[in-house]
Amino acid sequence: MDSYPVLSPNINDFFREYEYVLDKVQFEYLEGKYNGRGILSWNPKKGFHLEALVDRIGPPIPSVSFGGLKLIHKSDQKTICMKPRNFNGWVRAPNIILIDRWDLIKDNRLSINIDTLLFSRPINYDSKDDYTGQSLYFGIGERPILPDTVKVKTSINDDLPGVRYSRDGISIYKPKCQHAHALRVQKNYLDFKWTLNPSYWTRSEAWIWPKAVADALSLLTGRSIQLVCRELNRGKYAHVEMSRSYKVTQLDFLSPMPESVFLDKARFEPLVEFFTKSSLEASVCRSILQQMFEASRQKSNQAAELLLATIFEAALRKLQHKPYQGKRNKWIAEKSLKEFRQKYLSNDWIQWCNRVIETWKRLRDRNAHPDWLYSETNFISDEWTAKVLEDMIFLSKFYGYMILALSGESGIQPKFPQKSFL
Repeated sequence: MDSYPVLSPNINDFFREYEYVLDKVQFEYLEGKYNGRGILSWNPKKGFHLEALVDRIGPPIPSVSFGGLKLIHKSDQKTICMKPRNFNGWVRAPNIILIDRWDLIKDNRLSINIDTLLFSRPINYDSKDDYTGQSLYFGIGERPILPDTVKVKTSINDDLPGVRYSRDGISIYKPKCQHAHALRVQKNYLDFKWTLNPSYWTRSEAWIWPKAVADALSLLTGRSIQLVCRELNRGKYAHVEMSRSYKVTQLDFLSPMPESVFLDKARFEPLVEFFTKSSLEASVCRSILQQMFEASRQKSNQAAELLLATIFEAALRKLQHKPYQGKRNKWIAEKSLKEFRQKYLSNDWIQWCNRVIETWKRLRDRNAHPDWLYSETNFISDEWTAKVLEDMIFLSKFYGYMILALSGESGIQPKFPQKSFL
């Protein structure tokens, strides 16, 4: 029986379908403990699937009703623990929602799809001197946008018939902090190998670092780059998380970063560190980016405009610790943005911040009012459509500058696109 593929040096095993025999499957449900055996299968597009036959230990199953509307409580989120054969460690599926499991009650059988699993096992050496790992990202696209050149030599015996160059890599080297390099694999994937210095990074940050890479890549490319696999060697243990991939969302004209042929490496490195280090600013920036992707996924322009506009108030409120509490906590947009400008930007932004307020009000007010509820077939003038598009692009670019300012970049100058769509 093959051992778990991703724990081998070759991350290309991620792309292979596997099936595992599970000698142990353990979890809790309806006040009882379940133990048994099963089969775990993996498909990179569909994720994991668990088939298990289990026995219940504990009190009789309480009376439950099936179907209908139910609230998901924290108690409904369970961790399924698994012990694969020929694997010296444990596999965990956290936060699995177990509700209405008729297969468990009737047949003592669990058949469930799982998007993400965490594998942990001891290793034969102590890696305490460094945090080493590997991570795989989906959604980078096929266009050559990576900043560093990769040279590939082809040899036959002692002959060297050809050398090929391509823009398919990223290399980072900071002796006191990190050493990392990445190569494009399988066209739409990016394979990162990295080493982090424990005198600069904590153990938790070493686990977060691969996710921060995905955040920085998503911001700079305007694509929802997904971390689908990460492996980290810490001390005497190796930890691997593997997830299925999802459809990539592209921000297109809503991309917050300036247009660039290649990924901006000068910004990439500090952004990765920014997203790795825990801070209020990093949390706000992640939320801004996530909501921008959510806005781009909306089917109607009106919903996209409204969601894009709400990011502005939500971000400033969170940064300045002024949550919405009705009239008891009055929030003034102009005053809040001025406070942000004085702390993170400069006086060069005064006129542009005034335009931000005007743009935000137009996008919010015309879509928050019930009058915007009309069918998608209704006629909208070219002039109106062009103005809406310009407002959305302008506000999106301002969000990009907000993120850069919050990440610590100094001397940011306002450079907005001067396009007219009329």
